Amino acid sequence: MTRNTMNRRKKAAEQWGLSVSQSYVHEHEGLIPPFIAIGARAKAIPQGEIDAINEARIAGKTDDEIRLLVKQLLTNRKTIGTQAV
Repeated sequence: MTRNTMNRRKKAAEQWGLSVSQSYVHEHEGLIPPFIAIGARAKAIPQGEIDAINEARIAGKTDDEIRLLVKQLLTNRKTIGTQAV
């Protein structure tokens, strides 16, 4: 799976080891990035962001460090598509 693959909430939650309802709690608490609208009623998240959160958890990062990572991931979203090819 490429880092740009978009995953819907159920699949992303499974990859984080969370239930779907718990993924909403983690999103509200800033422990995972907000999902991106990909349609009128659909949201998804890039595989790379799922991987980054998992790697941080495996490395033993604290919740506060995870929140900082989430902020960095959101900053990185703003530069996607503006980089020279």
